[in-house]
Amino acid sequence: MTTLQQALLVSIDKNKDKNALWVNNKYYTYKKLDEISNRYSEIYSKNNSNFVCILSEKNIYCYASILSVVKDGRTYVPLNPKFPVEKNKQIFNSSGAKILVVESKFINQAKFIVNSKSRKKVLIIVPDKKLPAFKNKISNCEIYSKKDFHLSNKKKFTFRKTNPLTICYILFTSGSTGLPKGVPINNSNLMSYLKNVYAKYKPNFRDKFSHNFDLTFDLSIHDIFLSWISGACLYVTPDDQLLNPGYFIKKHNITMWFSVPSLGINMYKMKQLKKNIFPSIRQTLFCGEALPSTLVEKWSEAAPNSKIDNLYGPTETTIAITSYRWKKDQSSKECFNGIVPIGIPFKGQKTYLSEPKNFKTKFKKIKELCFSGPQVFKGYLKNKKMNIEKFLRKKDKTLWYKTGDLVEKNLNGNFIYLGRLDRQIKVKGFRVEIQEVENLIKKVTKSNYSAVIGWPLVDESKYSYSGMIVFILKQIKIKDELIIKRLGKKLPFYSIPQKIIRLKKFPINFNGKIDYKKLSSLTGYEN
Repeated sequence: MTTLQQALLVSIDKNKDKNALWVNNKYYTYKKLDEISNRYSEIYSKNNSNFVCILSEKNIYCYASILSVVKDGRTYVPLNPKFPVEKNKQIFNSSGAKILVVESKFINQAKFIVNSKSRKKVLIIVPDKKLPAFKNKISNCEIYSKKDFHLSNKKKFTFRKTNPLTICYILFTSGSTGLPKGVPINNSNLMSYLKNVYAKYKPNFRDKFSHNFDLTFDLSIHDIFLSWISGACLYVTPDDQLLNPGYFIKKHNITMWFSVPSLGINMYKMKQLKKNIFPSIRQTLFCGEALPSTLVEKWSEAAPNSKIDNLYGPTETTIAITSYRWKKDQSSKECFNGIVPIGIPFKGQKTYLSEPKNFKTKFKKIKELCFSGPQVFKGYLKNKKMNIEKFLRKKDKTLWYKTGDLVEKNLNGNFIYLGRLDRQIKVKGFRVEIQEVENLIKKVTKSNYSAVIGWPLVDESKYSYSGMIVFILKQIKIKDELIIKRLGKKLPFYSIPQKIIRLKKFPINFNGKIDYKKLSSLTGYEN
């Protein structure tokens, strides 16, 4: 099987009567999920768009629509209800999509997102409600709601054929300009990843996968598709248990756990990681942030039957591209500053350590980590400038993706993560461009001075944060609450600073630039 479409169709046929999904307190078998997804296919046939944007909370209609897009040989582009509507519109326009699947409660967002005089007719699907009243309220659109789903489940479809170069999904990451960067991942990229993790973790139809991530976070792709091609069941963590999922794990006897480290740290702080409290977990994966060794030690006590792997990989390298297996008697010695190594590349992936430009350090072994191989994407969507900046071409004409992450290799051959080359940080597992946030604050405050730092640190990590602080001048008259409110209209939830500190003047370093280390000291901790 060379495409995700082929792998899913085989798994659905093989596992018809097994549970594929648990969401909102209800189970759905592979047969039922397949039947619901088929209802979209006849409507898709009315539009030739390769790209389908989905704006929905996590529910059966959302997951059925994701499956339907893949089965139909089209490209899945998730939008996020938590994002500012302007950002969702930018993603929709950048993708070039002409199909939008939208949950009924977000129909007003949809009206704003598709509002464009120059756009060709957009097909809108509202799968969860009958909405005749909206038929004439969105110009230049053709709207289908639940009442239009007349498809018989017995109807056979000839789906579009896919190949290794067919784009499976496009995710949009932050950019220093404020415009989202589209990352297209094709079948060759994704199937290389899925084959590697399938061989490594050997999932099967008895497994129960956790699902904690927003759908615009690429780690969600791992949960959804690895579970479904394995005949396993995907358990969607209820929103009211996302920060306190201990009961959820025990109730469903989750066997495959995947989360960002900050969620595990929060569970520890809430005293959920008691000894042997999660005996059902057989495999734990952490990714998205630097992983503190203290968390792994506590987790291994709480889930004594689980192997624990630290995964690493930018969105551009397809979900994760290196892994490190925690070993009780050895790994603590390999940790650097209390952070677990990111390990070695998956099979078939290659690394190159580049001398970073305009970056000085007394440690000669510190390099920028670069990748090539079948998991590495081919380039950003419609962004030649960024493609030139982010790829390195060696003399043998091999293209290497420059991650911007600084690493060194230890004596055991494992990579140690040392931080970012640029000012990008991780907040709650999401990448945030500090410059983007600072530029917006300057506009809101009508000032030439603003500074943002990550705060507070996630446990012992020096690179991941659970929030941010913004510094502005004391004389700025606009109130803090209004600043935060205006930022919230333009930034995703994880990019909104939690605290504002006002200064008489900004500390300046010897280069005449803002002294960020000095700012960090004003919060009571060191960066």
